[in-house]
Amino acid sequence: MRVKFLILLLIVILLTGCSITKSTINISKNYEFNNKLFHYVALMPTKETIIDNETIELIDDEIYDCISSGYYNATVFSQNHINAKINKAKLNADWEIFWNDYLETGFINTTFLDFLGKTLKVDLILQCEVIDIKKTFGIHRKVIGETTAQIKLTMFSTKSGAVIWEAISLGTQGNAHSDQSVPASIEAVEVALDELLDNLPFASNL
Repeated sequence: MRVKFLILLLIVILLTGCSITKSTINISKNYEFNNKLFHYVALMPTKETIIDNETIELIDDEIYDCISSGYYNATVFSQNHINAKINKAKLNADWEIFWNDYLETGFINTTFLDFLGKTLKVDLILQCEVIDIKKTFGIHRKVIGETTAQIKLTMFSTKSGAVIWEAISLGTQGNAHSDQSVPASIEAVEVALDELLDNLPFASNL
């Protein structure tokens, strides 16, 4: 699926010409992540808030490919697999409430997290969301257009009930000159996602 993502991105770039990219990452929580502590990992589907479904699927595929190929000490369950189990257990609304409470207040419902971990039979849960997309439209000879995406990824331990790793990645795709159409959201998302995947804690502990 990453090949499909890259082909789509290449088509967009060819249509818009040479461009400028930049990215940064803020790792706000990193408790010396240790692969040996987690054996079953659940990847929650990326939240469908401000990005279209096709882009969400491509993000999910890239995250799964990266983690499943780099995390040899654990069984990694894909977003589709986890989504099916959550649907069967009728826990969609409960997880939505859990995630929104955490985003808005930082509160972690440890009782629900423990229950969900036992239901899914996992000890680590990852949730990703594109939390912001900003577009700056070009103005002839004055402003060069660009699109910026912010992606948040949080890892919850179902054993301790704590966040053991969290980061927000910022990716910007800029145009080459002011008369080009503003870059598509998918371009900025890819820049931010690459930065995020390059900094995941798994590889350093293999």
